Amino acid sequence: MKKVVLFSYVALLGLFFSCGSDDDGDTAAANGTIEIGDDSYSATSGIMVDFGSDGTHYNIDFTISDGTVNTTTGDYDGSFMVYAELFAPGSSFSTGTFTYDQSPEDSDYYFTSASITLDANDNNELGDLSDDYYFATGGTIILSGGGDNYTITYNLTLNNGSTLTGSASGRFQSF
Repeated sequence: MKKVVLFSYVALLGLFFSCGSDDDGDTAAANGTIEIGDDSYSATSGIMVDFGSDGTHYNIDFTISDGTVNTTTGDYDGSFMVYAELFAPGSSFSTGTFTYDQSPEDSDYYFTSASITLDANDNNELGDLSDDYYFATGGTIILSGGGDNYTITYNLTLNNGSTLTGSASGRFQSF
């Protein structure tokens, strides 16, 4: 009997010290690595913008970067930014494998727009006319997770013939 009581106390003690909050609030900001050819970029932040349903699909845009966004002007700083406009079938957003598709069906997970912007003039401002812009012409984006905590994995063919691969995981700031 003493062994059962002792075991019960040990088990309860373990519960008190091992249970923490399940809140995503302390999840680290999205981070990861993106590669284009021999060049590698480290993402340190992610944002998502929820545009809601268009009738057949639900749209959320995801952006990762090594900089920040000015929420008043929408301007980004940093050396790179990867953007993707993802559409999930139905009236609510769900994760899955999104394929580049210019003529999607109602049941498709797809994107028609994904791009990378590179700070070509090294002024740490993205969006200048002198920056390099490359757009996806094919590929997939895999998204898993939920709430504000996602993993996004890219395997894209770009309009300059190169391939963009990599992933980022963590908390995406929602707008």
